[in-house]
Amino acid sequence: MCKSGCSIPCRFTKYRHRSGNGTHWGQKPTGILTYTDRGFVSANMAATEPELRPSNVTWPPKPEDAQDLWALIGRHALSYAGTFTITERSPDEKTGQVIHGPLTVCSVPALVGTNLTRNYTLLQRPDGEYLRLFSVNTESGRSSEIWWKRLA
Repeated sequence: MCKSGCSIPCRFTKYRHRSGNGTHWGQKPTGILTYTDRGFVSANMAATEPELRPSNVTWPPKPEDAQDLWALIGRHALSYAGTFTITERSPDEKTGQVIHGPLTVCSVPALVGTNLTRNYTLLQRPDGEYLRLFSVNTESGRSSEIWWKRLA
């Protein structure tokens, strides 16, 4: 995935989630995933639909901002950063397993200090390089698949 001297920024391109509770990032999510050659990862994902990301909320928060609007934004976004480790990989390095974590910061406090384990596939397509991350929660049966397109 990331070899010496690289920083790999990727744009969120496609998402599939199977859980019965809908898609938490909406129908057209956006985001950036970055791996560094020093072993760090940063991920930022969010919905883009106006009904899930009200434009009348600004930073820094104002006392008069409605809490339900901030809750709506938080429910449809996820950001985290920490270290990453590749634990398994094929001889050609195109498939394997990557662990994001332990997370040092996360928009969901319960995830700080945890590991997010993902299977990965690297694909070359006519329009660029893609990273497919896939995971299954064995307890709940939920699965997610996120496609990222390399930017640089």
